[in-house]
Amino acid sequence: MNTSILLISDSAPLKATICGLLLELGPMVFVLEHAADLSVAEERLKAEEFEAIMLDLINPGNRGFGPLSTLARDVPNVPIIVIAEEHTEGLFKLALESGAQDYLLVDRLDSYTLARAINGAIGRRAVEEALFAEKERAEVTLNSIGMLS
Repeated sequence: MNTSILLISDSAPLKATICGLLLELGPMVFVLEHAADLSVAEERLKAEEFEAIMLDLINPGNRGFGPLSTLARDVPNVPIIVIAEEHTEGLFKLALESGAQDYLLVDRLDSYTLARAINGAIGRRAVEEALFAEKERAEVTLNSIGMLS
């Protein structure tokens, strides 16, 4: 099964780099879709389902945590991986607190790191959803027990 990823970036070089790295992993392992900015991405997310989102924080239109917070709120079940430059690494803790699942440094991008980040973010999101569902079941069970006494 193909893993569909949405890249939000207006950088043609970054898009080309990520496409090339994904192709190194084998044909059709990952399918990369592209949106130049957040408004286009929001429309794409309404019309299509994606397993992960990659958000370019280098992009002037995506700077700050506004776009990240918007995505985390609007598509909470889709993991977000942020991409930025090495000198901004200190901001990644804030990105993770704002809803990102992982981050990538554009200067250290390779096919292994990219695949690890994507698969890891998707896996963590699946575990979070399973834990939430289990918590909900436990609460229903405990409430049912309370009603019987």
